[in-house]
Amino acid sequence: MSINAIILFQTNLWRESMKSNTHKVDRNQRDIIDALKKAGCSVRSLAAVGDGMTDLIVGIAGKNLLLEVKDGQAPPSRQKLTPAQKRFHTLDLKHPDKYWQGQKAVVSTVHEALAVVIGVAA
Repeated sequence: MSINAIILFQTNLWRESMKSNTHKVDRNQRDIIDALKKAGCSVRSLAAVGDGMTDLIVGIAGKNLLLEVKDGQAPPSRQKLTPAQKRFHTLDLKHPDKYWQGQKAVVSTVHEALAVVIGVAA
């Protein structure tokens, strides 16, 4: 499946979830999306996908990056990755099919998000 087909599928899932408003989004996610778009990135929310999938897919300079957004102002217990997110970010031999081998990062501020994206674009 091509990346365009995956993005289209994820975007359709996101649109459907927006209708029911069932997914949780960190309060700083809008600021991060706005800053990335101002920096010339393409940004789509994947928050509705679940199963450990990151919150955002970001495109810049012909490259794609998955970003997990955490609220840096939330209590530390709320900033931790869920078990599904841990499987997505860290190779777990019990669940190797859940591990994402591509570019991904966890960010909690606009500055962190921009720094990661600049590093990928370089």
